[in-house]
Amino acid sequence: MATAETAAVVIPPFIKPDPALWFHMLDFTFELASPKAITESKTKYNYVVAHLPPEIATVVRDVIIQPDSTGPYSDLKTNVIKRCYWLICNSPQDPPPSLRECLSSLLCVVFLSETDGGALT
Repeated sequence: MATAETAAVVIPPFIKPDPALWFHMLDFTFELASPKAITESKTKYNYVVAHLPPEIATVVRDVIIQPDSTGPYSDLKTNVIKRCYWLICNSPQDPPPSLRECLSSLLCVVFLSETDGGALT
């Protein structure tokens, strides 16, 4: 049986074309959790792993199998966004992604690298 904490959290569906937006929505979902906000990195990480589509989970397989010990949620979030945007800009699509989409993706990756101490992986 679900507890009050888990029953009140409804994770939004993953947004493949815009994973950064999905994580923003997810952060608000964690803040609004009832009876109290979800703040623990490991708990957030567990929610994300449980709700990632299989095709996205395989992209961050290494991060799921060996989570970061100090900030698993932040590390997973950064890697999902960076790798998904890389896939968007490098996948053969018909039509191919627009220059605007690729530049937007690149800016998001640069922003994430700056907020994570400058390490692009």
